[in-house]
Amino acid sequence: MRDYQPHKNNPYWLEPTVYKRVLSVVRDYDRMVRDYNNILHETASGDGQPRSSTPGDPVERKAERMDRLWQDIHAVELALVRVPEQYQKPIMQKVKDDYWPANVPIGKNGPGYWKKRFLYWVAENKHFV
Repeated sequence: MRDYQPHKNNPYWLEPTVYKRVLSVVRDYDRMVRDYNNILHETASGDGQPRSSTPGDPVERKAERMDRLWQDIHAVELALVRVPEQYQKPIMQKVKDDYWPANVPIGKNGPGYWKKRFLYWVAENKHFV
């Protein structure tokens, strides 16, 4: 039931392939933030080719890698801002681990309510829908 998406009366329904792509982006959020920070603080190195005809541009490669990661990170964070503040951390935990913390009071349909909206907003931000 972890990746189940209700079909009936769900205006936030996504195509199955889009839904899986959005889930993978959200579940990979922590790694993307970690890699983004590592790229930001790593030192530049040469391309390893001492007699290459084209000069290496490690700064450009870093910028491209950071831009790709930032697009995904930004899409998740923009969607997360639309969720009420008290549910932001629990909704990330719900998507990643299919677990809603017991100390966050909400009705029985609340976690699913916010999960489907959050994932739809991420899909909108990534221009999947």
